[in-house]
Amino acid sequence: MNMSFEFDRDFTSTKNPGYDDCKSESFDHENSSTRSKVWHAGMLTGDRILQAIDEGDITITPFDKSRINPNSYNLTLNPELLVYSDEILDFKKKNNTKKLQIPESGLVLYPNTLYIGRTNEKCGTDKFIPLLNGRSSVGRLGICIHITAGFGDIGFDGTWTLEITVVKPVRVYPNIEICQVSYLTPYGERSIQYAGRYQGQIDATASRSNIDKKVYR
Repeated sequence: MNMSFEFDRDFTSTKNPGYDDCKSESFDHENSSTRSKVWHAGMLTGDRILQAIDEGDITITPFDKSRINPNSYNLTLNPELLVYSDEILDFKKKNNTKKLQIPESGLVLYPNTLYIGRTNEKCGTDKFIPLLNGRSSVGRLGICIHITAGFGDIGFDGTWTLEITVVKPVRVYPNIEICQVSYLTPYGERSIQYAGRYQGQIDATASRSNIDKKVYR
């Protein structure tokens, strides 16, 4: 089946519809011989993120309005990092870590090391799909802020874990604006509630792959 994605709004328009108007729907594609479904999805603008915060549909704590972007919000780096102290990591065991503290003078990060960090901000939403990405200036320094976990779940509430790797040695500082969160409108009904291993996390958190997530339901 030929699947494709289209936006249901003209985002080049200066008109900003309310996010409740950004409904996701599907229909048969008239130009496809297989009549595949096309999904309509939308990303919230900065104005709509502010509206959602005012109405309680998105929470970001602490919140600073100066960090809002055209379609995202900048999040900052907490000074505490974790690194694994085990030479070989094990998916079914709790792996040992040690803490690093980023001083005001900065800390040099090195290639071939995974640094587990977190945002200062605690974020949550029961209505939208959060999407985390690095900022452009951060990426241009060769800093990756996540490896595979860029999407968040509807219903997650906590700080964002950052899986930080670097291409070259680079000095970072506490509380820098290191990443940005955007919000997508979901498609379909939602009967499954988030019950993951990391719900409510605050501190930098290593992998909990060894824990059955059912204990969190």
